[in-house]
Amino acid sequence: MRGVRGGAGRHREQCIVGSLTPPPQQRPEVTPPPQQRLAAKRPEVTPPPQQRPEVTPPPQQRPEVTPPPDALLYRPDDPDPVSRAQTQTRTQTRTRTTGPLSSLGRSLAALWSFWERLAFPPPVAPPSCERVNLDVSTLLTLVSSLTHGGSRLRFREVVLTEQAAAERRCPVLPPLHQFMEGKELMASAAAVKDFRQILDTLGGAKEKERAQSLLRRVAVVPDQPSARTLALAPSAAVTPRSVAIFGTGDALHAVTMTANRKFVRAAANQGVHLSVFIHQPRALTEGKEWRATPTRTETRPPTETRPPRTETRPPRTETRPED
Repeated sequence: MRGVRGGAGRHREQCIVGSLTPPPQQRPEVTPPPQQRLAAKRPEVTPPPQQRPEVTPPPQQRPEVTPPPDALLYRPDDPDPVSRAQTQTRTQTRTRTTGPLSSLGRSLAALWSFWERLAFPPPVAPPSCERVNLDVSTLLTLVSSLTHGGSRLRFREVVLTEQAAAERRCPVLPPLHQFMEGKELMASAAAVKDFRQILDTLGGAKEKERAQSLLRRVAVVPDQPSARTLALAPSAAVTPRSVAIFGTGDALHAVTMTANRKFVRAAANQGVHLSVFIHQPRALTEGKEWRATPTRTETRPPTETRPPRTETRPPRTETRPED
């Protein structure tokens, strides 16, 4: 009985204690605002770290040092330091010059250089020729007494006197020898035949000796004129002898040395341009020196200085008649 009572008593105490315990307080449900609700639902996004743009520092510009105009910058591989220094000075001067006037000047300079190249093209050097064809006039010039010290004479013939004066002013042999040096000398049979006839008629003893020495160095070739020289129309300047001499040189691709300008001009007028070396003519004069007179020396002797002439006149007296 005690056990039953004891269990019922405990149950009663628990009921009393449970009736005395206040009920748990229920907190009112708080609804968050819509913004907070969305923020709660969205996952937190961490912004990426801000990457700063890399700033590359500008390269350090060294101050431009302009050398003086007379300074020469030497390089081991520089063949001409003087011209390179002058070019650098001109380039720096053009670089420093700025503004509309300088640009206009450069444009005008470029235009002028273009015009010079267009209007005056650089000359084209003719191909070198190792053969020289000697005309009759050239053979006579090479042995004439005028070209060997006999030009200080006054002849009775006006033509010879003029040639002697021209030889005194400008000797003709130096350019001829310079052109013939190291080249093969040749002459056509027609030129050598006419040269011998003129030499036998008008030549002196010394001129004949020089002619023999000259002909030993000249190769005589048969006449073989080219087709284009044979097609020339005959005239007073275009003679058969000239056609044979110049045509042979043209066929053998040689430069013809001559003083015959008339034939060269007449052939050019007909469209045939020949390779020639033109010089002034000289005739044989040794056989006419005996009647020539020597010219006066061109340098006049100094004139005597005379003292000024003074005249002393007596004073002039006038006598008037008395009234």
